[in-house]
This record gives sequence, C-alpha cells and structure tokens, in this order.
Amino acid sequence: YINQYFVPKIIEISNTDTPYVREERVLGQPVTKNFFKKLPLTQQEKLYDSLAAFITDMNQSKPILNMSSLLQETDNNGYNLVKVLASIKQYLSKEDIEKINHIYKFFMSRSDMMEAYVFFHGDMNENNMFYDIEHDVVSFLDFAESKYENIEYMFNHDLKKLQWLDTEKLISKYTKINPKLRIKSDKNMLNLFNALRAIQWTGESLIQQPKQANIYKIILKGKINELETAYNNCVKSVQIQQTASKQRL
Repeated sequence: YINQYFVPKIIEISNTDTPYVREERVLGQPVTKNFFKKLPLTQQEKLYDSLAAFITDMNQSKPILNMSSLLQETDNNGYNLVKVLASIKQYLSKEDIEKINHIYKFFMSRSDMMEAYVFFHGDMNENNMFYDIEHDVVSFLDFAESKYENIEYMFNHDLKKLQWLDTEKLISKYTKINPKLRIKSDKNMLNLFNALRAIQWTGESLIQQPKQANIYKIILKGKINELETAYNNCVKSVQIQQTASKQRL
C-alpha cells in the first residue's frame, strides 16, 4: 500500500537515551482538526485510506504477535513461564504445578480470543501526519518511538492523538484490509494472561532471591489463587460463547 502515502528518508537515528529521528523534509502541512474540517469529503476520505494503508504496512513490517507468543518468548533474564516453573518446582506442590501447567495449556489453546501485538508508529499525533493538497500526498514522519503494542491500545489511545479521527471509521477501513486480524480481546483472557505473567515474575524474583523463599512462596500461593479465579471466569466465557454460537446455528 506504499503508493497511498509517503515516508521521508531517514537521515539520522539517535543512539542516545533520548530517541530522535532526523528525516528529509516533507511537503504540505500538519493534519490538525481545523485543517481536516476545511477539506472536501474526497480529501478527508483520502486521509482515512492513507492512514489505514500506513498502519497496515507498519504493523506488518515485523511479525504480528499475540499474548500466547509473549509467554513463550524469553525475557531479558532468559526466562519464560515454562522455564520459571521448572526452576521453582521444589517450592510448589505437585498439585500447584499441575494446575498452573493445565491453565497455561488452556490459555495457549485459546489465542483466538486475544488481540494482536503489532509494530506501530508509537507517536501518531497531528505533527507527524502531513497532507500536501497540491500534490495529493499524505506523509508520515518521526519514527523515533516505534514499538510493539497491542492493537486495541493502538486504536483507542495512540491514534486518539489525531483529534479529527473517527476511530470506528478507521477500524472499518482497516479491517477490510485485515479481516482476520483481531482488534479486541476477551477481558477474561486478558486477566488470565496477567495472572500467568504475575506467576512468572514472582517466580523469577524467587529464583533471584532464594534467601527470601518463604516470603515468595506465600506470594506465589496468592498468585495461584488469582490464576484459578481468572481461569474459572475464562471457562465460563468460553461456554457462553459456545452456547451463543450454537443458538445462531
């Protein structure tokens, strides 16, 4: 979709703690709310089409992730949930280990209920989107804060910086390009993901501070109870969805 918009050549990228990108200049002016309102409908549609094409290309420039893949990847300490459980099994009962593994497998089997993590611009405000009316060219610039984030956050927070934007309209155009890409997650599955993450992080703290094992064992027990509650809510959610699906048939 690159023919629908323009990205200036990057001249310099910072290698300091303060991110910045120096780029070639672009023509046109920032797409502010007042500027957008003065445009005819055809040009307003041009901006929506260009933005939908841009975020499609941007978020597919790197692998699209979901939360199940985040649990499988190792973090900066070289751990994922499975490795943590293997390292702390002497601190937990056999029943607790089996329970966590069972819930983890359930979560991994329900990735269809999770939204995607996509690579995105990260700072899509009106000063980073330009429109050259004379040449009918939309430009996107300043990629210093590009990063992975969940797609729901991208639409409902990052893109909200464009004050003229009708989010639902953009989502409609975007999903026509990406009909299989989930844009909203099941809240119960999100809670389950967070509960699994909490066990992983608590387990890592236990590995790093074995002298405080008794304290972390108590914390882990509470996290396992939270995990079980989240799991039960997820099972109910799946059952409700399955019942609704059968009724539609």
